[in-house]
Amino acid sequence: MSERSRSTVGGASAAVHPGPETGWTLVVRPFAFFPVGLVRGTALARRRSSRREALQEIVG
Repeated sequence: MSERSRSTVGGASAAVHPGPETGWTLVVRPFAFFPVGLVRGTALARRRSSRREALQEIVG
């Protein structure tokens, strides 16, 4: 009986656990990469026009 309860509990946790985890990674990953891409894009765009202004904005 203890083995059966363990397997059901383990199966339930294994079935329920990946759902929230994958959901969190799907939610977190875009938010984690979006600001980086935004900053890189703006930095590259500003670097083309004027490198000094971009450096001043980043520092100041």
